[in-house]
Amino acid sequence: MAAKLISIDSFPDSRGSLIVGEFPKTLPFDPVRFFVVRDTPAGGSRGNHAHRTNQQVLFCLTGTVHVKVYDSNGWEEFTLTPGTQGLYLPALHWGEQFYLSSETTLLVLASETFSAEGYIESLEELDSYVANRNS
Repeated sequence: MAAKLISIDSFPDSRGSLIVGEFPKTLPFDPVRFFVVRDTPAGGSRGNHAHRTNQQVLFCLTGTVHVKVYDSNGWEEFTLTPGTQGLYLPALHWGEQFYLSSETTLLVLASETFSAEGYIESLEELDSYVANRNS
C-alpha cells in the first residue's frame, strides 16, 4: 500500500467545527500509540527514517508541514495543514517532515509501541531490506 492522504469527517456549525475519526473506520489500523511534535524551529526537519512494520498517520494541528515520502517507486510530496486530512505512512516508507513555522504541531498515530529495533535509519538500508524481503 502506498502513502496517501486520508480524509476525516467534519461537522461545522455556528459553534465551530467538530472533526471526528472512528477506529477502525477512519484509519487503516487501530492506533496503540500517539505522539505530538511541536516547537521545531521553522525550516527544521524531523523523521528521516522508515519503520519495518509500524504504520503511522500524521495530522497537522497547527502551522504547516511539508512531507517527503520515499518507497521503492520513488519520492512523493505532501503538504499538511490543519483540517480534515491526514497522511497515511505504511511500513517501509521513508518519511521526512519539514516544519514551515515554529508554531507547527504534528499529531502522529502509530500502529505499534516504540521499538528502536523497528527503525530503518538510511535509504540504503531501506532499499536493501525491501529487496531482500522480495527475493
